[in-house]
Amino acid sequence: MDIARSYNIPADVKKILHISCYDCHSSNTNYVWYDYIQPVRMMMESHIKRARKDLDFSEWGTYSNRKKERLLTSIKKQIETKEMPPPSYTLMHKNARLNKMQAKVLIDWVGSQE
Repeated sequence: MDIARSYNIPADVKKILHISCYDCHSSNTNYVWYDYIQPVRMMMESHIKRARKDLDFSEWGTYSNRKKERLLTSIKKQIETKEMPPPSYTLMHKNARLNKMQAKVLIDWVGSQE
């Protein structure tokens, strides 16, 4: 059901998605040591639960075409406006930050799928 089964995703896009998006927006969360310490753990679990409710790349194949289109538009907009990944997440997970080139790669790829 993963998004990678629905689209031919280039390796560079997959890498960015896995590093910057999948921890919250998939069932493939990779926790780091400090994610197990309270109150970080509680904050992370809450954040992940809300994130997956909005978008779960692991469940992409179950979404209707209309929902996929809406989500692609939303993903593109949120990257362009730097809403995603959120600063509250990248504060502790610096490797999830998108530099300008990574953001452009994602925006261009998402735009090509709309």
